[in-house]
Amino acid sequence: MRDAQPKTIFLSEYQAPDYDIGHTELHFELFDEYSLVHARLHFKRSAESPNDASLLLNGQELELQALAVDGEALEADDYELSDDFLCIKQLPASGILETTARIYPQSN
Repeated sequence: MRDAQPKTIFLSEYQAPDYDIGHTELHFELFDEYSLVHARLHFKRSAESPNDASLLLNGQELELQALAVDGEALEADDYELSDDFLCIKQLPASGILETTARIYPQSN
């Protein structure tokens, strides 16, 4: 667990996201030691965003198991994964992002 202090974000610093998530579908598989979270995010790039905009998703203590866009699995070069976020590059203007992540709720 992180002890980071929240940072104040002023309205003047706000930037609209490059992608809108219009619909989210979640499916959970619960096991004794961990849970699998399957997510389907229906995304659309904002009209003001450049064509090469990346989608940035925040998350911590997740183990990425699968990643696909419109049913096509992404290669490691198509995204960047860190301890704090998932950045997906070169997305179409709209589509469905499918992820599967392993989490450990008992560690929260």
